[in-house]
Amino acid sequence: MRGIIPSIMLPRFHWSDITTVGHYLGVLILLTGALMVVPALVALAFGEARQGVAFVCGMGVCATLGSLLRLLKSYKIDRRRSLLLVGFAWIVIGVIAAVPLFLSGSFSSPFDALFDSVSALTTTGLTLAQDVDSLGYSQITWRVLLTFAGAQAVIVIAMYYGFFGQGAQPFVMEGRKDGERGRQRISESWRMVARVIGAFALFGTLAASIVCFTLGMSVPDAIMNGFWLAFNATSTGGFVPHTSDLVYYHSLALDIVLCISMFAGALSFGIFVYLRRGKYQRVTKNSELRTYMFWIVFLVVFVTFVMTREGIVTSIQGLLVNGMFTVISTATTSGMQTVYPEQIGRTLSDGVVILLCVAAMFGACAYSTGGGIKVIRILQVLRWIGVAILRRLLPSNAHVRMKYDHFGPQTLTSKDATLAMTVFILYLITAAIGSMFFIAHGNDALSSVLEAISCVSNCGISTGVVHPNMAFDLKVVSLLLMWLGRVEFIALIAAIVGIVLSLHPANLFSNRRSKLLREQKSKNSGGTAWRRRKQQKSTTTMGVLVVCALSLAALSVSVIPAATAAPGDSGGPQVSVQDVPALSDTETYHTVAVEALLTSSSRLDGKDVVFTAEAVGQAIIADDKHVWVNVKSDGAMIGVYMSKELAANIANYGGYARRGDTIEVKGTYHLACTDHNDELEVHADAVTVTQEGAHWDVAWSPAVLAIGILLIFVGAGLYALRMFLLRGRRRKHDI
Repeated sequence: MRGIIPSIMLPRFHWSDITTVGHYLGVLILLTGALMVVPALVALAFGEARQGVAFVCGMGVCATLGSLLRLLKSYKIDRRRSLLLVGFAWIVIGVIAAVPLFLSGSFSSPFDALFDSVSALTTTGLTLAQDVDSLGYSQITWRVLLTFAGAQAVIVIAMYYGFFGQGAQPFVMEGRKDGERGRQRISESWRMVARVIGAFALFGTLAASIVCFTLGMSVPDAIMNGFWLAFNATSTGGFVPHTSDLVYYHSLALDIVLCISMFAGALSFGIFVYLRRGKYQRVTKNSELRTYMFWIVFLVVFVTFVMTREGIVTSIQGLLVNGMFTVISTATTSGMQTVYPEQIGRTLSDGVVILLCVAAMFGACAYSTGGGIKVIRILQVLRWIGVAILRRLLPSNAHVRMKYDHFGPQTLTSKDATLAMTVFILYLITAAIGSMFFIAHGNDALSSVLEAISCVSNCGISTGVVHPNMAFDLKVVSLLLMWLGRVEFIALIAAIVGIVLSLHPANLFSNRRSKLLREQKSKNSGGTAWRRRKQQKSTTTMGVLVVCALSLAALSVSVIPAATAAPGDSGGPQVSVQDVPALSDTETYHTVAVEALLTSSSRLDGKDVVFTAEAVGQAIIADDKHVWVNVKSDGAMIGVYMSKELAANIANYGGYARRGDTIEVKGTYHLACTDHNDELEVHADAVTVTQEGAHWDVAWSPAVLAIGILLIFVGAGLYALRMFLLRGRRRKHDI
């Protein structure tokens, strides 16, 4: 049939492809297990026994499963096989990385833990943790490391495939991309990317740690918080270990440091390569960089104008925090927020939110850790539209060529333009479908659009729609959106098409290439006897893999211990708010909930309020005489500005394995305090402890530890078996 490509011409995946992909998935799983050593050491340093046991078990799963997959025979890594590996490695590694998260007891289901691991690997930053403020240091560190590793993988994969054209040839991998040379080029590129991104992350860690220390944190806490924030910002990931996000720190200096880190992570990796080589003109003339800078400046000016017109944010510091930072965080797809999620659509008007949706969808530069469509593709689409208009205006025999500068003179080709337009349309369709799912569950239309775009662009900015108790189908949709947005659409579609065509056994085991291979093997190895041995070996290997996978799943589910909480604790303070009588004849405190303060309009601005909540985290130094105390009730958090004398009444702050003091706060509510960066806050007049906090020991399971150690030894044995078999093959080959 004309116009339709015969299915025989489409690429298919065969048994050799599956074994090769499985072999290299085993390598990635083993690397994931090695990375778990870092959070395990953090758990040991901070006395988080249960978390340490969870990571030991995770390392055991990685060692056993990775070593098993390494037993599969591998062939050369060509483009088809690497497409399959790239397309599904995010989910496979996400499942493995979710093991210690689920065993930590911070997630209500294995799927919620998987959601967080995939969110980290895709540098999105959305979370389904039951209580973010109670996560252990090791768990937070693990999510940061996954985000950092996923960010580097994004750059290396894009370089390997040349997803964004050949405009940056000096740093895009050229030549053959299969076999030993391909693996060597990947290794070289990864080291180069790690050096550049790592340098920015370490610089940001140092600066952020200094700022955190000045906020009153101890040296270990300052270093850990600086590390978490800087590495997340450089990776354009949105994980912040607090419900109120960056508002928790109440620091303009910290926001500026993180702005620099986010911007560095969103720039094309090629910029740093050319700067290192001293080719400054290639950087200054780059059309993508110029457009991106102009785009951010435009967004900042527009958002600042709208906020000033609304009259909510008026101070320079407030415009920097609420305007510039929000714009940079969204345009770089970092997703860190200096406003409460509940304020989006209120303090940030609908017009600003719509513009933020566009900024998140457009995304960052090509070959960066940022997500979205990417600026280079937007430019390609606009250029192609210009070409189409010129062809209409000029004579029919005129030859139209569009030239631009992208690390050197370039000419727009129809291939690049078509690919950019295709990806652009696929992003829009995916975001539209995701938005419809959110709207169908009764969410506000604008919030639904923002959440869907935030997922598919791997931005992570949220209005609070994504939360642990949302419908399961929405969790699945959100995870798929994150996965689709991070994996290149074209590569993923090609991999899926190949799998669908390969499902038939005749296509899986009987194809021309594998037939020729078997005939050649048959001539060299004794015909049917060799085929029979090969089939038996393949069947045995697959059987062992299936049995081990099912056994691991059964063991993991059966030995998960229940978290030991303090007596009478149900995961957080559930305090009913009682009416408080007037303190005087002329003054009355309005009884409110914390969530009502976050969602109220100007009707409560400047009014005296009273509410009850739990003190979490620690006191943050505001000035010589005052501190910030962040309080939380029913999942909503707000900052309270109080004197050090009032804060001295609070002895316990909520966190890992501890519940903070429940306090009653009486003070003045400010929708946008001009003295504190136009922040939504409460100035406390009186603080009373109504219920003391508590500390408790988190139980850990000896069975989980024993299984983890056993699996580590099993993995070591399988690895030794593989090395023994390899030596045997080499001796046979030498003979």
